[in-house]
Amino acid sequence: IKKERRYELCFEGLRWNDLRRWGDVQEIVDNQEGVDITNRGVPSKFTFGSFDYMERYNATGGGFWKIPESQVTLSEGVLEQNPGWDDAYTFDSLPYYSN
Repeated sequence: IKKERRYELCFEGLRWNDLRRWGDVQEIVDNQEGVDITNRGVPSKFTFGSFDYMERYNATGGGFWKIPESQVTLSEGVLEQNPGWDDAYTFDSLPYYSN
């Protein structure tokens, strides 16, 4: 079923939540290596830098998304930011190409 959902529902935006539900996030993230590409005729690898995705995942209580600051402010104390997102703007991992 997992493999079928992976292929049948690709590009539907459901994969991340499936991985969370099945408890497979750690295994999948640990095995990420990037993807081989051809960049203007030069063989390259597309990778996501050195950001520790599992550190962010664990710090946010299992992948809960950040609540927009505007909504937290508008709630006048009713909403609290999800754990791990206090330093959300330090997400220093941008994709890069390497030869």
